[in-house]
Amino acid sequence: MKQMELLNPIFNISNRPKEIPSIKENVRKRSITKEEGRQTRSDKKKDVKIPLSEEERQMVKRVARRRGGA
Repeated sequence: MKQMELLNPIFNISNRPKEIPSIKENVRKRSITKEEGRQTRSDKKKDVKIPLSEEERQMVKRVARRRGGA
């Protein structure tokens, strides 16, 4: 008498691989020391310095006060 084939192929014994693949251990990353430092973010904002004369500086402060900046 022939054995019944199962509908779900997971349960077919004939199609199963002979060896079970071994589980690899987790590889831990090397910790970053303070001397090496971390990489800076690519989208980090950078300060831009614009050279202004003393008159321009005072004008910027006046406009900022009028608009309620400080």
